[in-house]
Amino acid sequence: MNILIFISGFGNPHWQNKVAILKKNLTLFNATRPSNSILDVIICQYEMIERLPSDISSFVNGSCDIIIDKGFVGDFFRKVTTPERVAKYDYILSILDDVELNDNFNLTKMIELKNIWNLDLISPSIQFGSKAQFKYMYEVADPSVLLRITNACEYFCYLMDLTTFIKYQSHIREYNPFMWGVDGIIVKHIGLRVGMLNTMTMNHHYKNESYEDFDKTYQAFVRYINEYDETPDSLAMMPSLAYAIHKVAPI
Repeated sequence: MNILIFISGFGNPHWQNKVAILKKNLTLFNATRPSNSILDVIICQYEMIERLPSDISSFVNGSCDIIIDKGFVGDFFRKVTTPERVAKYDYILSILDDVELNDNFNLTKMIELKNIWNLDLISPSIQFGSKAQFKYMYEVADPSVLLRITNACEYFCYLMDLTTFIKYQSHIREYNPFMWGVDGIIVKHIGLRVGMLNTMTMNHHYKNESYEDFDKTYQAFVRYINEYDETPDSLAMMPSLAYAIHKVAPI
């Protein structure tokens, strides 16, 4: 089994903290990967102001490519994870540089649950007290909830199989490099079945610190969702939760 870990943008601010997050996440990926898997990593670095530690490649059992280029998250999705480049992978896990996975994360279990529940895309939930734009991203207090089937899922950490990833990637546009709005159309317009794990959580450390021109970013968001005949109001009215799947207690 071949798995790609795709760090879809890495850089300042908070460089040292993000390096620590990267090392922790890679350690978790490698420790919890399926036993028969090869784990490759691609890290897309925004600029060459800082250099990643030379030992990063030792955190996975496969290859480690560091790509340094100008751009933003959506640019790297389009230019780096092309269908040709990712063709050999069974699964692709993409993650932001400021998202720290908690110790309850398990890559093998995540893949198993994705397949058991016939999900196209699966994501951890945001832990309480962390930073998220939408409340539906937070874990729910009910410990019996295994996962939630949702109509949207903000991009922090996604796991998809190859076919789904290529389908998702084809909806990323050059004019919308921050990918605002993609999370709102992944179910209704891309047709993905999306699940958010309540048993695996993540901590989003920073919020809205990379938008140099907020108005331009917002205009790109509106243009993007208009492409799918949506408006900010229509997306705001869309229910985020379809239903929850609960753990079954043994009899």
